[in-house]
Amino acid sequence: QNKLKRQMEEESKIESISKKINKKLLEVEKTVKIEHQTIVIKAKKAEKYLEKAKEKEERDRREKEKDVEKKFKEKERKVQSISKNRMDEKRQRERSIYENDQKHYMQQRNMSLTRKKDDD
Repeated sequence: QNKLKRQMEEESKIESISKKINKKLLEVEKTVKIEHQTIVIKAKKAEKYLEKAKEKEERDRREKEKDVEKKFKEKERKVQSISKNRMDEKRQRERSIYENDQKHYMQQRNMSLTRKKDDD
């Protein structure tokens, strides 16, 4: 009977220890589950942050491309304007030279005609 009593006491102790272990196990599982959820949430936030950063980077890149294109077109217009102005100046010089030559020719002709009249 003593043996039986001792055996029951040991079984009771084992059962008590087993319950404590199971309780601790449940607590650890809950903690792990909560930590896992926290990690998942942080990972999702990090993913969203990274996505937004990539979108911003893409927007900035496109904006920079537009600025570069705008500056290029502006410089191209300036070059064309300068080129046009130089061509206009060249034409004006040529016209002035032509007009001066015409005046000189007409003066020479008039003088020549005047001399012929005087000679006649």
